[in-house]
Amino acid sequence: IYGRGAVDMKSGDTAMIAAALNVLSLNEKPKKPISFCFTADEENGGIGARALAEEDCVKNADVLLIAEPSDEYIGVAEKGALWLKLIVSGRLAHSSKPAEGINAIENAIAFRNRLSARIDQNSEDKYLGRTTLAITKLQGGVSENMIPDQAEMVLDIRTLKNIKHADILESAEKIIKELETEIPGLLITLEVLNNRPALGINDDHDLVKTAGKIRARLGIESGCKGIFFYTDASLIIPRGEKPFLIIGPGDDALAHKRDEHVTAGSVARMAEFYTEYLMETCY
Repeated sequence: IYGRGAVDMKSGDTAMIAAALNVLSLNEKPKKPISFCFTADEENGGIGARALAEEDCVKNADVLLIAEPSDEYIGVAEKGALWLKLIVSGRLAHSSKPAEGINAIENAIAFRNRLSARIDQNSEDKYLGRTTLAITKLQGGVSENMIPDQAEMVLDIRTLKNIKHADILESAEKIIKELETEIPGLLITLEVLNNRPALGINDDHDLVKTAGKIRARLGIESGCKGIFFYTDASLIIPRGEKPFLIIGPGDDALAHKRDEHVTAGSVARMAEFYTEYLMETCY
């Protein structure tokens, strides 16, 4: 099945709907309530997930299964995402006399380097690797022969659970004060564009074991993995710290790309997995 959204997120939605139809066909009331939840705006501000997090069906849930693409593996960890937008104001000057100006681009890069040095990027998680920091946007400059007085930079920081975003933001504010003190006339403003914590569940949790047993019965290759992108779980789980898994059809490496595609078999297998999980735990 080819098309934009085939993997992310129509395949997971379809598998959920198929599982719902399967359990409805039983004409039997489950012993535990089951909710199938769908949200909008997951890629941006997460309006749907923020609203859903306040609903009783989520607040009272024992377990959450997130149907994001995991290539059918059991997703037990999800990286956090912290996006920072930096606006730097300096002073124009002729590039033949750079000392008479304040180079906004160079100071944006100086901020990035100092912040990077204060974030632990050496600790490693067996599923998620290391915390990373990347410049995803940098623009400024007026002319080839002028020192730029304005610059805008966006940093995309992907974190492990050992990194607290509040600590990164505190470091960022300290660096801004340092640079502004060192260079009179420099002005830096910081905006948080996205702030989603890292999440994880122990791979020996009963939920993971149950999922593994069901997958084995269905002949699905077992195994856990980490999810490097953020999901709605980042806005729902922190409210209640519930056990969760990210498990769904399709290879997440194909999401947002040309020729995005998923096999019908993957959707069918995950629909069967969700159905079996519900039969085992709710009936």
